[in-house]
Amino acid sequence: MSESSANLAPTKQTNHAKPLFPPHSCQVHHLEDPAAMYSELMELIVQLAGYGLIHCDFNEFNILLDDQDKPTVIDFPQMVSTQHTNANW
Repeated sequence: MSESSANLAPTKQTNHAKPLFPPHSCQVHHLEDPAAMYSELMELIVQLAGYGLIHCDFNEFNILLDDQDKPTVIDFPQMVSTQHTNANW
């Protein structure tokens, strides 16, 4: 094995194995005001569109809530421009 190919050996840790959630969090919990959360998420979609972006996979599995129920959207690989052909109604 050459020296350069030795650098291609797999590692014991990858970024894909790191958990997304802190140990104290849960996947589902009660929201005090679901209507307010809905409005905040819709405003976020409009804000993304204002930047010329469409998430393309906006669903409950791609929204993380912190301890104060502040949403963070994840998983952007399918994102497209608002100018994309598939972005039309």
